Amino acid sequence: MDVMALIIVVIWLRALFRGEFQLSSTLKTVAILGVLFFINVALGFIVNGQWTGYFLKRQYEALWIFVPFGCYHLFSKLPLGSQINEKKILILFATLGAILLIPLGVYLVAGHDSPRYGGSFDDPMTFAHSLGMISVFLLAFAIGLQVRSWERFQETKMTPSIKPKSSEDSPVSAISSETANSLDKIADFKAPKKLLWAVWAFTILALVSTMLTMTRGVWIGVFAAICISCLYISKRFFILVAASGGALLTAFYFYWPAFQERVLFTLRYKDTNDAERVALWRSNFAMAQDYPIFGTGWGLNREHLLEYYAKLGIQGIEFQSHAHNQFLHFWAGTGTVGLLIYLSFFGFFLFKIHQMISRAQSQAQKFLLIGLFAVQIEFLVSGLTESNFERSRVRYLILLSWGLILWLWKIWQDNPHEVKMGPAIRL
Repeated sequence: MDVMALIIVVIWLRALFRGEFQLSSTLKTVAILGVLFFINVALGFIVNGQWTGYFLKRQYEALWIFVPFGCYHLFSKLPLGSQINEKKILILFATLGAILLIPLGVYLVAGHDSPRYGGSFDDPMTFAHSLGMISVFLLAFAIGLQVRSWERFQETKMTPSIKPKSSEDSPVSAISSETANSLDKIADFKAPKKLLWAVWAFTILALVSTMLTMTRGVWIGVFAAICISCLYISKRFFILVAASGGALLTAFYFYWPAFQERVLFTLRYKDTNDAERVALWRSNFAMAQDYPIFGTGWGLNREHLLEYYAKLGIQGIEFQSHAHNQFLHFWAGTGTVGLLIYLSFFGFFLFKIHQMISRAQSQAQKFLLIGLFAVQIEFLVSGLTESNFERSRVRYLILLSWGLILWLWKIWQDNPHEVKMGPAIRL
């Protein structure tokens, strides 16, 4: 995936030097954060006297800074038209998800040796963290399509005497007839019901596949992302989803032995390999205290693990790996400065999504944006138990979502009409 990232960056640089790519104020903000991260990584190695080997490898991996710009450029070149077309964007993500889900039938039908489903990656951890993001995006978008379908059904039942006769009677801000027709065209989902059923079937399949990976951090991330995103709909909907999800997880615990075993595995961490994860957390936290500003050097924290195991009196563990917590990994490796820059990226994109949700021109657009919001939350929460940004295939997906957000923001800026959504959905 780093090679693919390099190709995308080269395409973008070519467009930049040919004058086909202009940096707006939004893109400049992202660029500044990227440059600051790059400088911070370099300083981390320089301060600690690391000039070769890992330094050069990490500088190459730092190309991820440019990937969102490349993805933004590629999105802008796609023949999607000047208006948001949710169905085409859905097809883009669904195609990506389908590539991940193809092996599911083989896994379920032909049998398997491992209790954890690894999908096309043959790696349950990487597959779970990738599919978790796709699952929450598709779920939010599926709900958006369903809500729009219900709205259209209600509209067809309304009689002329019940419809608002003027803009003063309407709960939505007054808009011109031309704009109204345009927005209705964007949000018009008269496609056969087969499309809606297909979206729901694919979404459920993605969630089932995520559960079969037996990756606890992703389970938590998906559940948290879905619940938090529901707050954009209504508090009632949040309570309904949280309660339903809690009941479903409880049922899994009592009636799905493999799920119960994974939960109990967590509670018995001292007697399982989770003890290694706790040792990693303790050691990286200690490193962050000893190297508070620029860290040990991005990725070099694993080279100090044996030293800190001895320093902390951790016996019987010699496991050397990333921190299994993305925040601790960046904190120990790039210092407080690097961690703050990393969090600033997510804060920036979450803020942009929030701004666009308030301007969404249809329920379908609103839920597409809520899906992107859920992707960011799922990635952050899942990062509490795994260094998911260190996995190039997982990192590539979150960077792809950033490129999509930048592209959507550009479209919103080009459209001067801001139409409020009206009251939230009430159940």
